[in-house]
Formats: sequence, structure tokens, C-alpha cells
Amino acid sequence: KLETRLESEPGVVGVVFAQHLPQQYHPNNQVEVDEGAITPPDERGWIVASTLVDPKYLGVLGVSILSGRWFNNSEATPDSRVADVNKAFVDRVMGGKNPIGRRIRYPWRGAVDTLPWYEIIGVAPDVGMRSGWGPAGIYHPPARTSMYPLNAAIHVRGDPTAFAPRL
Repeated sequence: KLETRLESEPGVVGVVFAQHLPQQYHPNNQVEVDEGAITPPDERGWIVASTLVDPKYLGVLGVSILSGRWFNNSEATPDSRVADVNKAFVDRVMGGKNPIGRRIRYPWRGAVDTLPWYEIIGVAPDVGMRSGWGPAGIYHPPARTSMYPLNAAIHVRGDPTAFAPRL
């Protein structure tokens, strides 16, 4: 298994997989909030970035959750209905109000009355989500087989260029 082999390498602190990593372009999605959001800027509603990331994502990046909690391994399943949002989402969509316990869904994916709701369980710091609509974004836990594209971030001790030949 690639993750295990990488983590066993000398100097490797952690390995994480994600659909999109910080500073990569993140796809846009229209999102609806059950309540508490401020009025969207236009008829399209709120359009924010979203991505699937491994539960170890924040830890390997070396950042901590700001409030609430980050999803865990048991929630990394196809049926998971939790999400974390970033600080930019809180500021832009929620007008700075606490989003924990609010629910979101993606209305463009089909008939609104049959769409699943995802509970917001935590707020992450802004760590480089990029999209055509700004840095506001949502993180979802994936089942390992559901991430495409699949990107890896490897946190190493010391000079990363010294590890590159080994990689």
C-alpha cells in the first residue's frame, strides 16, 4: 500500500490524500444552507468550492480545527452526511455566524426534495482553497475509492528536496 510505504520512509511525518490540495484549483458547486445564511448575492445562490479529503488532512498540513470537530475515519464512507467548512465560508455565506449544526446540500445535483443534507460539524482555517468564486469552501470525507483525481501531500522533516529522489 502506497500510504504505508511512504509513511515508513525516514523523515516522513505524515501522508494524506485529497481530491484537491491547497493552492490547486477547486471545483465550484452551488450550495444551499438550511437556515442562518445571509442573502446570496444573486439568483444563482451561493457558489463555493468543495473537495474530498482524507480525515488526516489538517493534521498532516499542520493546522488545527478552529471550532467544532474535523470528521474522522469512521465517517469516511459513501453514506457519510457530515462536512467541515472553512473560515471563508463562515464569513461569506453565514455572515460570520456559527455554522455548526446547520445543514447544506447541493441543489444542482437533482430534484431538491430528494437531495441529501450534510451537517456542518466544524470550521477549518483557510488553507488555500482556490476557485473562480473565491476561497469559501466545504470539505467532505470520502470513501477511499471515491476520490478522483487523487493527490498526495507528504509532510517531511527537514529539506523536502532531499526526500524527492527517494520518492
